[in-house]
Amino acid sequence: MVRLPQCSVRFFVCMSGLIGFCGLWIPARAQQRIVIREKKQTLPSWITMMEDSTANYNDAVKSFNDYWKNREKPTDENELFEGYKNPSETIKKSSYGKITHDDEEEANIKYSFEYKKFIAWQQEVAPYIQSDGRILAPSERIRAWQSQRRQLNAQLKATRANKNDQQ
Repeated sequence: MVRLPQCSVRFFVCMSGLIGFCGLWIPARAQQRIVIREKKQTLPSWITMMEDSTANYNDAVKSFNDYWKNREKPTDENELFEGYKNPSETIKKSSYGKITHDDEEEANIKYSFEYKKFIAWQQEVAPYIQSDGRILAPSERIRAWQSQRRQLNAQLKATRANKNDQQ
């Protein structure tokens, strides 16, 4: 009988565990990437525009308004919870006997968070909207803030100089 050294047995056990872990982990990560790509493709355009720093504000608002034109808009968080229906109430039977969900109601609930996020985004970018609908890039925002700060500092120095001259 051949006896393997103790270190080679430990090495074999560690390597087999590592290979087994990688064998399970890598396909799971690949599946997760596929699901993420599918989700991004099915999102309404106003959601992707909100996330895009180069998107035109007017186009995003138009897309948002078109999407919510014939849908019930969530206006208050309390309404979302008060108006919540048990999933069994929203399930309907189609004419073929298959169970279906009310797609429009499901979409309203699904995008209610994004709706509120879009409203907050509108308020956040409001000071940075140009006349053509372009939103200032973060670097442009910083430059504008720095120039305002310089102007305010110059005004403050001028005011202090005037007060010192008067005294």
